[in-house]
Amino acid sequence: IVNSLINKDLLEKERGLFFFTRFLTPYCLTEKGREYVKNQLMFNPYRFRAPQANHDFILGNIYLSLDERDRESWVTETKLGLDYPDYSVTDGMFVNKCGEKVAVEVITSNYTEDTLAAKQIFIDRFCDKSVVVDADKY
Repeated sequence: IVNSLINKDLLEKERGLFFFTRFLTPYCLTEKGREYVKNQLMFNPYRFRAPQANHDFILGNIYLSLDERDRESWVTETKLGLDYPDYSVTDGMFVNKCGEKVAVEVITSNYTEDTLAAKQIFIDRFCDKSVVVDADKY
């Protein structure tokens, strides 16, 4: 699959890097790949940045720690942003086995107090519970 995407000029191999004691070979979307994702899959991809990778690594671990039923109810930040355009939404949300909406947010050191307060407003208004993880202490 990866080679097919590279051959279609949608994906390119970047130089390797060490990440949490492992050597990784990242693949990144080309400009053509970003346009494809934006137009066909309806979300805006981001460019790779190490602090963002740490944030996403933690968010991925949270997602993968959920049971299958909870993962099936997962709503992405992009979808939340479309559903609640007037709010600063969380990184994700899912519905637990009790039917409660659980917000998931991974905070980083570049979040301002205003950003945190805006996300808390979203959580208070639309969610029953929240999981908030500080990426700098993870």
